[in-house]
Amino acid sequence: MNRTRTFVTVAVTLGAVGWICVAPFDSSPAGASGARITCSSIRGNAATSLSLGYCTGLTGGSGAFGPIPLPPSPGPDSHVSWPYEASVQWSNGGSTVFAFGEVATPLSRFCPSGSAREILLVGNVVKSLGLASHIESKVFASVCLSGRNFASLESGTIFKF
Repeated sequence: MNRTRTFVTVAVTLGAVGWICVAPFDSSPAGASGARITCSSIRGNAATSLSLGYCTGLTGGSGAFGPIPLPPSPGPDSHVSWPYEASVQWSNGGSTVFAFGEVATPLSRFCPSGSAREILLVGNVVKSLGLASHIESKVFASVCLSGRNFASLESGTIFKF
Protein backbone atom coordinates (compact mmCIF):
# COMPACT_ATOMS: atom_id res chain seq x y z
CA MET A 1 0.00 0.00 0.00
CA ASN A 2 1.32 3.44 -0.89
CA ARG A 3 1.25 5.92 1.93
CA THR A 4 1.64 9.64 1.54
CA ARG A 5 2.83 11.73 4.44
CA THR A 6 2.17 15.44 4.45
CA PHE A 7 3.07 17.99 7.07
CA VAL A 8 0.77 20.65 8.38
CA THR A 9 2.35 23.66 10.03
CA VAL A 10 0.37 25.75 12.47
CA ALA A 11 1.84 29.09 13.44
CA VAL A 12 0.47 30.62 16.61
CA THR A 13 1.39 34.09 17.77
CA LEU A 14 1.28 34.60 21.52
CA GLY A 15 2.14 38.22 22.18
CA ALA A 16 5.80 38.68 21.40
CA VAL A 17 6.44 34.91 21.49
CA GLY A 18 5.66 32.67 18.52
CA TRP A 19 5.02 28.91 18.56
CA ILE A 20 5.22 26.66 15.54
CA CYS A 21 3.54 23.24 15.69
CA VAL A 22 4.35 20.78 12.91
CA ALA A 23 2.20 17.66 12.83
CA PRO A 24 2.60 14.89 10.24
CA PHE A 25 -0.65 13.48 8.89
CA ASP A 26 -0.98 10.17 7.15
CA SER A 27 -3.38 9.85 4.21
CA SER A 28 -4.01 6.09 4.43
CA PRO A 29 -7.45 4.88 3.38
CA ALA A 30 -10.06 4.78 6.16
CA GLY A 31 -10.29 1.39 7.84
CA ALA A 32 -6.71 0.40 6.94
CA SER A 33 -4.06 -0.14 9.58
CA GLY A 34 -2.94 3.26 10.81
CA ALA A 35 -5.88 4.89 9.02
CA ARG A 36 -6.71 8.57 9.37
CA ILE A 37 -9.92 9.27 11.25
CA THR A 38 -11.61 12.64 11.06
CA CYS A 39 -14.58 14.04 12.95
CA SER A 40 -16.32 17.17 11.70
CA SER A 41 -18.12 18.08 14.92
CA ILE A 42 -17.26 18.52 18.58
CA ARG A 43 -19.85 19.51 21.19
CA GLY A 44 -20.11 19.65 24.95
CA ASN A 45 -18.36 21.34 27.83
CA ALA A 46 -14.57 20.95 27.90
CA ALA A 47 -14.64 20.94 31.71
CA THR A 48 -16.98 17.91 31.84
CA SER A 49 -17.33 15.87 28.63
CA LEU A 50 -17.11 16.29 24.86
CA SER A 51 -18.81 14.46 21.99
CA LEU A 52 -17.24 13.93 18.57
CA GLY A 53 -19.64 13.54 15.66
CA TYR A 54 -19.67 12.76 11.96
CA CYS A 55 -16.54 10.60 12.30
CA THR A 56 -15.04 8.55 9.44
CA GLY A 57 -13.68 5.02 9.49
CA LEU A 58 -14.48 2.19 11.87
CA THR A 59 -15.62 4.40 14.75
CA GLY A 60 -19.37 3.91 14.57
CA GLY A 61 -19.64 7.57 13.54
CA SER A 62 -19.19 9.23 16.93
CA GLY A 63 -17.27 9.16 20.20
CA ALA A 64 -17.06 10.81 23.62
CA PHE A 65 -14.18 11.91 25.86
CA GLY A 66 -13.29 14.44 28.51
CA PRO A 67 -12.94 16.41 30.54
CA ILE A 68 -9.83 18.12 29.24
CA PRO A 69 -7.68 20.50 31.29
CA LEU A 70 -8.05 24.08 30.15
CA PRO A 71 -4.93 26.19 29.60
CA PRO A 72 -4.85 29.79 30.78
CA SER A 73 -6.19 32.45 28.45
CA PRO A 74 -3.66 33.72 25.91
CA GLY A 75 -1.33 36.43 27.06
CA PRO A 76 2.30 36.96 28.06
CA ASP A 77 2.20 33.85 30.30
CA SER A 78 0.63 31.53 27.69
CA HIS A 79 2.41 28.24 27.25
CA VAL A 80 2.15 24.77 25.82
CA SER A 81 0.77 22.37 28.40
CA TRP A 82 1.95 18.77 27.91
CA PRO A 83 1.13 15.95 28.28
CA TYR A 84 -2.44 15.11 29.08
CA GLU A 85 -4.29 11.93 28.17
CA ALA A 86 -7.86 11.40 27.08
CA SER A 87 -9.75 8.25 26.14
CA VAL A 88 -12.32 8.38 23.35
CA GLN A 89 -15.10 5.82 23.70
CA TRP A 90 -16.32 5.21 20.14
CA SER A 91 -19.96 4.31 19.47
CA ASN A 92 -18.86 0.99 17.93
CA GLY A 93 -17.48 -0.11 21.33
CA GLY A 94 -13.80 0.54 20.56
CA SER A 95 -11.63 3.07 22.36
CA THR A 96 -8.65 5.27 21.57
CA VAL A 97 -6.30 6.82 24.15
CA PHE A 98 -4.34 9.85 23.01
CA ALA A 99 -1.72 12.04 24.68
CA PHE A 100 -1.91 15.71 23.81
CA GLY A 101 -0.65 19.17 24.57
CA GLU A 102 -2.64 22.38 24.40
CA VAL A 103 -1.77 25.84 23.22
CA ALA A 104 -4.05 28.71 24.23
CA THR A 105 -4.22 31.05 21.24
CA PRO A 106 -5.67 34.46 20.55
CA LEU A 107 -9.25 34.08 19.36
CA SER A 108 -9.46 33.31 15.66
CA ARG A 109 -11.87 35.12 13.38
CA PHE A 110 -12.98 31.63 12.31
CA CYS A 111 -14.44 30.79 15.73
CA PRO A 112 -18.23 31.22 16.05
CA SER A 113 -19.54 34.47 17.51
CA GLY A 114 -19.74 34.23 21.28
CA SER A 115 -16.44 32.33 21.54
CA ALA A 116 -14.17 33.52 24.33
CA ARG A 117 -10.96 31.69 23.41
CA GLU A 118 -9.40 29.03 21.23
CA ILE A 119 -7.09 26.12 22.01
CA LEU A 120 -5.07 23.86 19.72
CA LEU A 121 -4.89 20.19 20.70
CA VAL A 122 -1.78 18.50 19.28
CA GLY A 123 -0.68 14.95 20.15
CA ASN A 124 -0.37 11.26 19.39
CA VAL A 125 -2.52 8.16 19.71
CA VAL A 126 -1.13 6.04 22.58
CA LYS A 127 -3.28 2.95 22.02
CA SER A 128 -6.52 1.86 20.39
CA LEU A 129 -8.58 -1.17 21.37
CA GLY A 130 -11.43 -3.24 19.96
CA LEU A 131 -12.97 -2.09 16.71
CA ALA A 132 -10.85 1.08 16.91
CA SER A 133 -7.53 -0.82 16.89
CA HIS A 134 -6.73 0.54 13.40
CA ILE A 135 -6.41 4.12 14.73
CA GLU A 136 -2.67 4.82 15.10
CA SER A 137 -1.69 8.38 14.26
CA LYS A 138 -1.24 12.00 15.23
CA VAL A 139 -4.04 14.08 16.77
CA PHE A 140 -4.88 17.68 15.87
CA ALA A 141 -7.86 19.95 16.49
CA SER A 142 -8.53 23.67 16.68
CA VAL A 143 -11.24 24.07 19.34
CA CYS A 144 -13.22 27.25 20.05
CA LEU A 145 -14.56 27.71 23.60
CA SER A 146 -17.37 29.92 24.83
CA GLY A 147 -17.09 31.81 28.13
CA ARG A 148 -18.66 28.76 29.81
CA ASN A 149 -16.27 26.32 28.06
CA PHE A 150 -18.75 24.96 25.52
CA ALA A 151 -16.73 23.61 22.60
CA SER A 152 -16.99 23.77 18.81
CA LEU A 153 -14.46 23.31 16.04
CA GLU A 154 -13.00 26.32 14.33
CA SER A 155 -15.04 26.92 11.16
CA GLY A 156 -13.77 24.86 8.23
CA THR A 157 -11.64 22.52 10.36
CA ILE A 158 -11.92 18.90 11.51
CA PHE A 159 -10.70 16.88 14.51
CA LYS A 160 -7.98 14.59 13.10
CA PHE A 161 -6.70 11.26 14.43
